[in-house]
Amino acid sequence: MADKTDAEKSKVIQYIIGPEGREIFETFEFTEEDDDKSTVPKDILDKFEKHFALKKSLVVSRHKFNTRNQGRNESIDDFVTALKILAKDCAFGTMRDELIRDRIICGIYCEQVKDKLLQKQDPNLEKTLTICRAHEESKKNRQDLAEETSVHSVRSKKTYAQQKQIKKSNYSGTSQKQSHDNPKKEKCGKCGTVHARKQCPAYGRRCLKCHKMNHYQKYCRSKISVHGLNEEESDTESSTLYVGAIKKKCNTEVKRRRVLCDN
Repeated sequence: MADKTDAEKSKVIQYIIGPEGREIFETFEFTEEDDDKSTVPKDILDKFEKHFALKKSLVVSRHKFNTRNQGRNESIDDFVTALKILAKDCAFGTMRDELIRDRIICGIYCEQVKDKLLQKQDPNLEKTLTICRAHEESKKNRQDLAEETSVHSVRSKKTYAQQKQIKKSNYSGTSQKQSHDNPKKEKCGKCGTVHARKQCPAYGRRCLKCHKMNHYQKYCRSKISVHGLNEEESDTESSTLYVGAIKKKCNTEVKRRRVLCDN
């Protein structure tokens, strides 16, 4: 296209824009002085730009600027960039920086920073941004430290829990080993003594109360009773029945009956 004339370039533009574009082109008015411009590509493009450009209301633009507030998670730099873009259509002139500063103070999200800015004596835009950025960086550092502390705390709790579980497992294993090596000994319910397993002295002895094997009368759980008999048991000797005691008792009973008969 560099070796083409303006008239040839103009025809190429009209071809590219298609039928609808050519209809719009026919509506453009060129003065007698601008007749030659109808064949200049730059002038044609300027006409199209003016045709499609929307006329922006100054009141609407300033309203958007004055109601723009900082978002909760929006950085101060992003907020200022948005204000500068809105200020382009507000025709602030030399008051631009001051009005942007005012909007920052009014629209900043953090009330603590707002109070700090209001305490300053007419800070300029640069000073205002310095204060806001310093607070933002300090807040970020505090959050990072809090996250590190939280992670360290979680790791410490996890390590403590693991150590506690290991200690508990070791204690349980030791306790089971001690219990296996040194079984707890209790009194035997058949003889009343403490002895090793399968070494009960009552084994093979007959109970004089229920006449069952392998326990002494004293530890018999049967409800059967034998009147008039006394048993003396020993770990090493057999049970002995004292016949003399029975004989003496019988003689006393006989004498008592005789006295009753004589009377």
